[in-house]
Amino acid sequence: MNGEKFRALLTEWERAYGEYGARIGCSVLEPSGRVIWEQDNHKWFVPASNQKLWTTGVALDRLGPTFQWETHFSWEEEACWIRGGGDPGFDLVQSAAVAEVMKRAGLKRIRRFYIDCSINPDPVWGPGWMWDDLDEGFTAPVSSLVMEGNRIRFFAEPGGDSPIWKWEPAQADVQVNADVTWDGDDPTDIVVRRKKHRNHFFLQGTLSPQEPEVEGAVASAPRFFVEMFSHSCREAGIQVDRFPLIDFAPYRSGEAVWIQPSQPLATLLTRVNGDSDNLTAEILLRTLGRDDTGTFSQERGLELLSRYWSEQGVKPPSRQVDGSGLSSHNAATPYALATWMNRMLARPHRQVWIDSLARYGISGTLKDRPLPQVPLTIAAKTGSLTGVRTLTGYLLQSGLPVLIFSLLINGLAEDEHGELLQDRFIDLLCRWR
Repeated sequence: MNGEKFRALLTEWERAYGEYGARIGCSVLEPSGRVIWEQDNHKWFVPASNQKLWTTGVALDRLGPTFQWETHFSWEEEACWIRGGGDPGFDLVQSAAVAEVMKRAGLKRIRRFYIDCSINPDPVWGPGWMWDDLDEGFTAPVSSLVMEGNRIRFFAEPGGDSPIWKWEPAQADVQVNADVTWDGDDPTDIVVRRKKHRNHFFLQGTLSPQEPEVEGAVASAPRFFVEMFSHSCREAGIQVDRFPLIDFAPYRSGEAVWIQPSQPLATLLTRVNGDSDNLTAEILLRTLGRDDTGTFSQERGLELLSRYWSEQGVKPPSRQVDGSGLSSHNAATPYALATWMNRMLARPHRQVWIDSLARYGISGTLKDRPLPQVPLTIAAKTGSLTGVRTLTGYLLQSGLPVLIFSLLINGLAEDEHGELLQDRFIDLLCRWR
């Protein structure tokens, strides 16, 4: 790779956008491991969601692509017990399927729910997460019970003087107060706030007709689960009290039992590496930390990651405090990330790993980026925090990796400038020969 062209690209970008204070680290490798270009590739950077690559890589190796979480249900007339198993993909489709099973088994009424979330005793947020982000959808509470990502999605149909809001799940008991205006020139910029113990949201800012959606985190994951599951039961023909009693108590088997498995890890991995779902990444980390009783632990998960890298002879991240990269306390070097990506190519499930990544101009968090005008594919993981934009992945030719790269940008004055540099870097990378 022509280093002079890369340096010229950086100089032009700095001058064009005034980003003289940004720190940029880069490492480009061949699959043989030979470094063909680097800049500050051994210095520490905040990796943002590129941190997920450490978590998901070890999870895929240790848990395997067929791994599934389980949600346990049992019931008898007028009572239902639910034990959360950490399924990050549980949704209204699965909820409806379980309700139909219960109806066919003869259940007619539910007056009380007994909820067991003891498998995940850790806090619902990760260490170092920003307190003023905790109502936003990307910081949905981490729980052993998940329903629709523990998020409410708000959206508005373009048109009219001010947005008219709807939300999904539409059945959710939600209140919205909004001070939002349309802005066709800039990206959506909305702050989401929520009352402490209620799904009463406050939206403030500007909404782009091209991005008419925002997300908020639910106030209580277990109570939201019961609310949505109650709706599914009513739809199936089971009578559920309007305000059923909810007790947090140990799970026990009633007269009938059903175990609902999650989708396999290979499928759910695209939620993390493709769509950058923080909740799934945090559940993966805690799942890796399970003890003999099956209880999750973030601390034990981090300890397992450290042992794994030591046993495998892998250079670990400089500092890891969570599974998703939401904390600015994480640190990694471009070289460590690039060599980790190269190491994953030698693991048994390499194709599952590659398939889990977003594709430039095609899918995931990269679907709206400019598609390279060459017969090459960019499979990569993005990372975004305020002032941080990161991109780590592969350049694929006929489905095979020909280059591995990690581009870490910290200290941006304007976040969108980082994405512009990523696009120009990818264009240069595609013409590296």
